[in-house]
Amino acid sequence: MASGERCCIASANSIGPPTIVLTMSTVIQSPKPPATLTSLPDGVAAKLRGLARRLRRLALLRGIGLLLAVTGAMVAVGLAADLLFDVPTALRIIWLGATGIVAIAVASWFVIRPLLKRYAGVNLAAVVEAAHPALGERLSSLVELTHPETPTSWRGSALMLNHLTRETLQATEPIDFDSAAPAKQSVRLGLLGLAAVVLLAAPALFAPDSYRLMLTRFLVPWGNHERAGDIYFDVPGGNRVAARGQDLTLLAVPHSRQGIDPLPREAQLEFTAGPQAGVVRPVKWSPTAEAFLVTIPHVQDDFRFAFAAGKARSRNYIVRVVDPPQMGTCILHVQPPEYTKLPAESHDGAVGEITVFEHSRLRGELTFPNKVVTAEWLQGNRHDLAKVFAANDIEKIPPDIVRHTFTMVADGRSASLEFTVDQGGPFDFLLVDPHGFHNMPTVARSLRIRRDHPPEFIGLHDDLPISIAPGAPLRVTATVRDDFAVSRLQLEIEFPQGGSQLINAPAANLGATEVSSTFEVELPAELQSPGTQFTYRLRAADNRPEPGPQWVTSEPHTVMIQPDAPSAKEQSLAREHQRLAEELAVIHNETRQQQARVALLKETDTPEVLRTLATQQRQLAQRLEHVADTFDKRPVLSSLAPTARKIAQEYLQSSGHDITRANSSTGEQRTEALQSSVTQLDEADDALAELRRRFERLAALERDLLDLNRMAAQAQELSQQLAAMQRRQAELAAQPESAQQQQELQTLAEQQRQAEKQAAELSAQLKDLVEQHPEILEAARKARLRELGRLGRAAQGIADAQEELATTIEQDPVAETDATDEAAEQNLKLITAQRELAREVVDFARQAASQLGPQSKLAQQALNMAQQAHRAATAAANGQTPQAAKAAQQAADMAQEMTTDQESLNAQAKALRQRQQELSQQFAEMADDPQRRQAAQKFGQKNLAAQTEELQRQLQESAQDLAAEPLNLKPQGEQTRQAEQETAQAHKQMQQATESLQENQSKEAGQQGHQAASLLNDVAQAIQQLAGEQRADPSEMPAQPAEDITQAMQQMQQAQQQMQQDQKQQSSQDQPANGESAQQGASEKMQQAADSLSQATESLQPGQGQQQSRRSQGQQSQQTGQAGSPGNTAGGSGSNAPADELAELREDFEKLSGRHWGELPGKLRTEILESALNRPGGDYAKIIRRYFRELAKTKRQRTPTSP
Repeated sequence: MASGERCCIASANSIGPPTIVLTMSTVIQSPKPPATLTSLPDGVAAKLRGLARRLRRLALLRGIGLLLAVTGAMVAVGLAADLLFDVPTALRIIWLGATGIVAIAVASWFVIRPLLKRYAGVNLAAVVEAAHPALGERLSSLVELTHPETPTSWRGSALMLNHLTRETLQATEPIDFDSAAPAKQSVRLGLLGLAAVVLLAAPALFAPDSYRLMLTRFLVPWGNHERAGDIYFDVPGGNRVAARGQDLTLLAVPHSRQGIDPLPREAQLEFTAGPQAGVVRPVKWSPTAEAFLVTIPHVQDDFRFAFAAGKARSRNYIVRVVDPPQMGTCILHVQPPEYTKLPAESHDGAVGEITVFEHSRLRGELTFPNKVVTAEWLQGNRHDLAKVFAANDIEKIPPDIVRHTFTMVADGRSASLEFTVDQGGPFDFLLVDPHGFHNMPTVARSLRIRRDHPPEFIGLHDDLPISIAPGAPLRVTATVRDDFAVSRLQLEIEFPQGGSQLINAPAANLGATEVSSTFEVELPAELQSPGTQFTYRLRAADNRPEPGPQWVTSEPHTVMIQPDAPSAKEQSLAREHQRLAEELAVIHNETRQQQARVALLKETDTPEVLRTLATQQRQLAQRLEHVADTFDKRPVLSSLAPTARKIAQEYLQSSGHDITRANSSTGEQRTEALQSSVTQLDEADDALAELRRRFERLAALERDLLDLNRMAAQAQELSQQLAAMQRRQAELAAQPESAQQQQELQTLAEQQRQAEKQAAELSAQLKDLVEQHPEILEAARKARLRELGRLGRAAQGIADAQEELATTIEQDPVAETDATDEAAEQNLKLITAQRELAREVVDFARQAASQLGPQSKLAQQALNMAQQAHRAATAAANGQTPQAAKAAQQAADMAQEMTTDQESLNAQAKALRQRQQELSQQFAEMADDPQRRQAAQKFGQKNLAAQTEELQRQLQESAQDLAAEPLNLKPQGEQTRQAEQETAQAHKQMQQATESLQENQSKEAGQQGHQAASLLNDVAQAIQQLAGEQRADPSEMPAQPAEDITQAMQQMQQAQQQMQQDQKQQSSQDQPANGESAQQGASEKMQQAADSLSQATESLQPGQGQQQSRRSQGQQSQQTGQAGSPGNTAGGSGSNAPADELAELREDFEKLSGRHWGELPGKLRTEILESALNRPGGDYAKIIRRYFRELAKTKRQRTPTSP
């Protein structure tokens, strides 16, 4: 018997039933190769195979139960820990790995290994024998002895083997081999595993969602899961794409799965990744949204987040930040309608306010750095636009917003749009990218529509007649202005009985932006009766093609046929005087009322009362300033303007300041301020009364002066009659004597007597006008004496120039040399060039003062340069070459300092600087050249002699005018005549000096020059002394028209004298030829009188008052060259003489200074500030900034410093 068998049997014999399990275990684990069962009897082999299968099934049941129990325990531990402690992801991953490893180990050892194990037959027999000891070792022996590999020597005899087989079959036939492998332990382990599975699955019946989440968190620990529990968060749109730089609002809605825990009202936002990783922010509960809301401002970078409240925590959400759509370039092309003839414009950037003419075609071109899906033009009010861009849903755009969609290019990087502009207002571009994000406005954009305004009538109510005489035509002058062109102008007359008449203005007068046409209509017979009234109106249209011309119609004007009706100008002037008189009366009465109110003020009056009174004072002053402006526009009333402004500024405004001062004071200071205000109002009351009296007097003068126009027309007609009679008289003189000739001569003589009578009547009317208004004659006399003062200054200037030239001639040895014509020509060209440059510098100084202010550095530098440039030209023209070279160099030095940040002015200054430097070099060369110096001396002496001759002529005329009627200043005329004689002597000495220079006699020329200068000095002193008392005594009547009127009187008197002389000659001689020259002179004088009266009428027109002094200077300059000017021979004279140019420039500077640069009115200052905020470009922006710098500078200068 084998050792294995013996072992088994021994075990069976020595050990009771408990050893069966050990034996069976030993058999299962025996390493002995399994024996084949094919050699056994079929019954035994089948039973042993069934036992092997049972043993495998029990091992599988036992292994699966153990696997389920162990794995279930580890899963349960992991779920419980995660539920209680929210185990981190890393630990959950480790625990899941450990569970998997244990499960694999258990399954491998207790499930897979038994299934793969092959049981040996002897071991199976041992299991059966252990369970049935009665078998002994028969079954084991039979298995081993029948095994094919058992040696034959071990088997014994065949008889014994057959016997053993029969006994074994008999013994095992009743035995159930399966009973040898009990299933109790395997079932227990299987039930244990099943219990573990049931326990793990049981929570799914009560909380399926939560348990599913727990299992998911356990099985996929690396996943993005919320925490398991009753409370969970719903985060709509948690994973999203956000626009960079825009606000991001996150929303979390808490829910309960089982309704066990109450919903939280406090939560936190946890940043789990990104720049703020680890940051926890509290989140407020929104009762309105019933959720937790939090806004993250100006999101810039990607981040992850989760919501947490108590033990609840949401999953992690990712926010990806991208750039919102942006605009790269924006260009708007504007094409105005063709009829406007306005140029096309392009606006790069489209920032600020863009002015577009109505019905223009606008084409927009946009480019984008990133892809854009849609682009729209949105236009509306700023509030609605702000709501559109602030809303998340861009589809809900209000219907009031005007929308134009751009055409996108395929790549989404550019777009274009074209439409007709007919609405203004704020606008912007709405850009949407593929993520649905839109841009946010960064700059203000607005369209200002420039409308095609209808035509407007200018000054229509000023000269329209309200009555006309019977038989007189209706004369209506209409001026229409349009922004582009006036295409139609009509006069429509409506008859009292019905019907109308339409008169069109000539087409030749139309088509301009400002059209003026005079309608002169002969009225029908039914409108000629006195007392008849009819109505007319004016109509005008512009040239707008679409939707059609714009018509405007004036208000109807009613005209009455009235005998002795005044002219339209007289009626208009009467209305204007009435308006001014009423305004002055109202201001005067309100001033008195203010005086009474201020006088009654008490200590208990509230500050509001004082502020109201001060405001009323300022308003009164402003109204009086407006009246002064009106006075300025009317030459006859212009002398009232300074008085009106003085009352407004020194009395009314000062009184208002005193009231304001009283409002902030108490006690004696308050009383003193109020008393000062009352005193100022008292003075204003007296001054206003005097102003009203002067206005009434000057208004009457202005009305009477309207008759000058009629007198001018009569003088013109009379001049033409005299000229016609003169021509007829010449024709009759050429004919042979006859009766018809004598008859015509008699008729002609009668006509001449009638003409003389008419001239006398016209002269008498003009004389009566002057006598009724003595201020006319007074103004003319003062003007003539002021003209004497100007001549005296001119004489002094010539004298000084002659003295310097004489000294130069004596001291300069070049006088002994011979000057060539070439040198003289070079000098003349240089003087002319310097004179022209000086004029340009004057214009430049005027421009700089106008743009930058008269006190600006550039304007003052230009003024100084202009003075030196003129001085250089004048000195050279007067032969003073060293002085000319010095002045030219000083002008060049001053030009070096002329710089500014305004490009246009700076470019002009640079050009002037270069030219002056070149001329300065040429003057230096002239001063170093002896021949050119001598040529300059000869030229200067000749020039001064010419000026002296002109001065003599002027003095002669002045002497005659002063002594003659109507001025009748005989003493002054006689003194002027004496001055004229001395001037003639000085001129003679200058001529001799000129001749001496031509003969190179410098000593004699110098002496003669000194003598001429001495004589002119005496003339200058005498004349200036004669006119000195008139310098500071202005008259109420403007000087220029007064001189024109008195000159017309003289010319009419001379015409009468000529006609009287002609009558005497005709009465003493039979031939008419002798009277031709006299009659021709009368016609010319009468024409001159008509011209003088017409000129006076023109000077008295509104708006001409401010031009009187300059025009007077121009006329005086045309009559004589100013002192030190080169005259006509030096390339400049007349109104362009140096003294006149510089005087006019200084006058302009004074006027600009009077504008209070840096102290513009508040409304204008606000408009300028708004323009600056709208980013004006170019030179205008610099001017605006300079204005405010000057304003600040002026205020600092006026602010008193602390001691």
